[in-house]
Amino acid sequence: MWYKLAITKVDPSGQINMDFSGKNTYPLNPGEKPKRFDLDNLKFEVIEDDEYPEEYRLYAYLYDGRKLGYIDFEAPDSSDTARIIYTSIYEYPTSKGKKQYGKPVNPEDKKKSEYLDQLSSAGYLVDDSSITRVDWGIGKKLYQELKKYLQIQKPNIKFITGRVHSKEAFWARFKGLGFPIEATDPYQSYDKEIKEEHSNLPEEEKLKLVRNMANELGSASFDPSGISDAPQWHFDVKNKIERLPSNDKQKFQTSDVNLFEED
Repeated sequence: MWYKLAITKVDPSGQINMDFSGKNTYPLNPGEKPKRFDLDNLKFEVIEDDEYPEEYRLYAYLYDGRKLGYIDFEAPDSSDTARIIYTSIYEYPTSKGKKQYGKPVNPEDKKKSEYLDQLSSAGYLVDDSSITRVDWGIGKKLYQELKKYLQIQKPNIKFITGRVHSKEAFWARFKGLGFPIEATDPYQSYDKEIKEEHSNLPEEEKLKLVRNMANELGSASFDPSGISDAPQWHFDVKNKIERLPSNDKQKFQTSDVNLFEED
């Protein structure tokens, strides 16, 4: 599923989330504004693990094939619950590394410092926090695609469980999978949790619960190559997956439309 040209985004806070790729003409000329990044530009692919059956990786790609992130998950046919093993977003590197393990996943990615120089030359006031993929909404899209995949390919799955390690991941999961039926702190260090009965609360109260739990987690962090770290501290989260109506499932299976494309 190949979409429109990858473009860039300047959010209301002034933060610049960007990708210097494709037909965009960079470096920017003085006074030239970066373009808005379009999430419809993403391509998704699910790959089953050759060594471990019923374990999968859902990739998000840019149109040019660069990997933006993934979700590793297991979805046994014998269970009603899928488990997210790990979720990762690939950030821009701060260094290229001289050995293989220190090199970025996408060799085409320039370093943050190179992007900063280009933006500074175009008249932007920027620092390291200006160059990031974290707030693009890639995590939200990955969770949405995971949900669609399970609804269509794994109708036996009714729930998704997994650990959430950062506040950004907690919000992305909430936006992509909806309000959890359960969110707990395995360390029991905070008197905060979400239970199934909370699903009956007004939307503003549910949003408050999500915000309070997310804020107890640290921010997402990355190594110099741009690969995300997984801090020990985490919450255990469980979401319910609604069954896809049979007529919608039939429509997806008999059409040429990509199974993951949103209306």
